[in-house]
Amino acid sequence: MSQHHLSKFDIEQIISGVKSTAERRNHLDDCTHCQNEIDKASADSWWWEEGRELIASTIELRKAVGTALKLAQDRGYDPIATELK
Repeated sequence: MSQHHLSKFDIEQIISGVKSTAERRNHLDDCTHCQNEIDKASADSWWWEEGRELIASTIELRKAVGTALKLAQDRGYDPIATELK
């Protein structure tokens, strides 16, 4: 395996926490290319997860603000008129 790089599947298995074989571990000890590929893939998956969480929280916040604004308007609150007083 030392002459060939790890496959994308092998890299995904390592990142997901699947127990690595001795052959994979030995290869990773010596192959900076595959070490870098794992680092890039790990960072990519971390950034995507963070992005998904940020988008989900932003959507929830917009819904909450919209609901609060609608409730305030239904009760006769006018934010512009309040600011002008």
